[in-house]
Amino acid sequence: MTSSKLEVRLQPGARICAVARFEDGILYAKVTARPQKGEANRALLELLSAELEVPVSRLGISHGHTSRKKLVLIERLTREEVEKRLSRFAVETKPEADGACAQEGQV
Repeated sequence: MTSSKLEVRLQPGARICAVARFEDGILYAKVTARPQKGEANRALLELLSAELEVPVSRLGISHGHTSRKKLVLIERLTREEVEKRLSRFAVETKPEADGACAQEGQV
């Protein structure tokens, strides 16, 4: 089975839930969830699921559960496919009003 790894820098407790940018192979993301009881990690996986158009079940955090620096494992996507899907975030974008992030307590 094909899989790839994605390095992520996460900002928990942000005002918005969005991908800030994709630069030098690192995804910079913001989530509104606080880093308590895995809430920010769950929100990150929900955000990545929406942006990569893959089910959450194909995503997992392999390193950095308690750190802002994370390594996310993405099943059934090659590195090239991941980079292609994230290429639209090469510069900062504004999030949609409803966002792809679940509200706290709804995850």
